[in-house]
Amino acid sequence: MKQIKRKQLIFQNSSNYLNILFHNIEGLKCNFNALQNHHITQHADFICLSETWLNDNMKKTNFDMNGYQLIHKSRSSSFSNNHKLHCQRRGGIALYYRDDISIQEIHSCEHLNLEHITFELLKEKLIVINCYRSSQQSKTEFLTNLTKHLKEIGIEKHIFLIGDFNENSLSDKSKPIETKLKSLGIGATYYSFHGILMFSINNECQINNSNHEIEYDYVENMEVDDTLLTPLPIVDIPKKSYKRKNQSNDDSLNKIFKSTTISTTTVKTNNTMIEKQIIFLQNLNDIIEKSIVEKSSITLTLDEQLSDINLKIIKIQGDGNCFFRAISHQLCRNESNHKTIRSTTINYLIENKDKFAPFIDDTDSTIDNYIELSAAAVIVNKNILIHELGKKPLFIPGSDYIDDQVHICYYPDKLHYNSVVDAIGNTAILPSEAIVFT
Repeated sequence: MKQIKRKQLIFQNSSNYLNILFHNIEGLKCNFNALQNHHITQHADFICLSETWLNDNMKKTNFDMNGYQLIHKSRSSSFSNNHKLHCQRRGGIALYYRDDISIQEIHSCEHLNLEHITFELLKEKLIVINCYRSSQQSKTEFLTNLTKHLKEIGIEKHIFLIGDFNENSLSDKSKPIETKLKSLGIGATYYSFHGILMFSINNECQINNSNHEIEYDYVENMEVDDTLLTPLPIVDIPKKSYKRKNQSNDDSLNKIFKSTTISTTTVKTNNTMIEKQIIFLQNLNDIIEKSIVEKSSITLTLDEQLSDINLKIIKIQGDGNCFFRAISHQLCRNESNHKTIRSTTINYLIENKDKFAPFIDDTDSTIDNYIELSAAAVIVNKNILIHELGKKPLFIPGSDYIDDQVHICYYPDKLHYNSVVDAIGNTAILPSEAIVFT
């Protein structure tokens, strides 16, 4: 039976490993709070970023992270005054590294017109290059400058090259960047569809990674476990990939929050997800019992309980549709889609009534309520986490991946739901140890 599984966190909790995270952040200013508060970030020794969109006039101290040193290079500082990209907005590259790690930044002898931060891990004798190529920079110029930089460093050394090169490695067309890097002896370990990449490097400079791309409806994990200079693993490619969206006018919304469109057409659900729903409903009483925490001498309100785990409540209109309004707020940051979510959920229950009929109990409305909640989780393809006073967050499965979460809170005395976000208003994500599972 297929189980709910966490996107495997490859980061190693060992002094023999260094953990590196790379992300094209598309705006450090608007995404800084999410970056520093995300549970994955907190396990990284190095955080390599591209497209910070910061210029030289912005105060670097505004982006300090506790326990880390920051190196940042703006786009204008990476290109000479007469280069077309010198005055172009956006770009920028950054490195966060832990205070207790010794590195030495490596500078080129000449201005290369290359967006990069290069540094050496002194103890491990490993050189890391965090690099970005704008789609506006020709591949020929980029390769010329990158090759010059690699040869200046010494191509025979242990070099870990990571970045966003804006070359479609899945295309049948020529791939000059990939071809050139292979000719220099640089072997690919992973290609990304613009997602966060995580790597752990051991004392022998071997890289362990389990990055994978997900098409949430039906594509399985695509995991690789490589060392440097091994052939590129063969992975299944999603039937569709998500292209980068144009930057919206609302840059205040965090990138971790992704809007979801609810279709009014028939929802096709695989048997595995229905199995998960049935298992959840079969074990509901035990799950609810496990969620109850021991009574404390200190009396907390629900607001205080959530504040202790860095979450807060967003009030939702109470008109009988509060659950669906709360889910709409989680997905879209407004309540306007509640009617669509509700009608689609009802249609789903009607179409699968034979599967849920055994759980309907006229004498107990609780399970009937959870049947509806479980159906909604499948409709929006998210795991719903319900917070209640005096209980651990209860997990209702709707996605194969535990980090696909929406958070709401419930008041049994008022029969009311509100939406829950993190302390700064971004999408909440809790680690598995804080959740009650089936």
